[in-house]
Amino acid sequence: MITTSGHSSRPVSRRRHRCSGISLPELLIGMAVSGIVVVAFISAFLFMTRSAFAVYSYAEMNAEGRRALHVLGEDLRAAVEIKPEFSNKELTVSVINGGEITYNYDPDDPDRTLTRTGGDGETRTLIRHIETFSFFYYDLQGAVAETEEAVKQIRVQISSARKGLGPKQSQDLKSARFVLRNRRVTN
Repeated sequence: MITTSGHSSRPVSRRRHRCSGISLPELLIGMAVSGIVVVAFISAFLFMTRSAFAVYSYAEMNAEGRRALHVLGEDLRAAVEIKPEFSNKELTVSVINGGEITYNYDPDDPDRTLTRTGGDGETRTLIRHIETFSFFYYDLQGAVAETEEAVKQIRVQISSARKGLGPKQSQDLKSARFVLRNRRVTN
């Protein structure tokens, strides 16, 4: 039976319209698709975070290495004498102004750092997280120096590494030979 109300000429049915909604299979499919999208976004975010950390680590290692080699080069070019340590882990030089500068690498230090101690006693860290470090000594002709008195050139080799969110990032630095310009040697 159809009746009409006084306000409208449209017929009103006494049957109620069935409420439409989402069925359980539709809901499950939607949740699965949403889950896949969320997992993809999280994976992409983690990948970008690891990549950014790796780039940051490489940039930091590169900057530390350049800075350390620059400071070391300035000191060695101004050196008039090297001290008798003649080691591949420590180097002390006397510079033109009369001060002494010591470079030291201690592999037993937990941070594995190369430090520079100036004539004023101030110690400054130049590079952190060193895996291998060596000084190499050469004479005036470029051959490996046999004695401290023959040393006219010094080369540095450094390997540093950082471990972060992903695989370890490492960098190898090999300096050119620094010529001790102000040091007199006899050959």
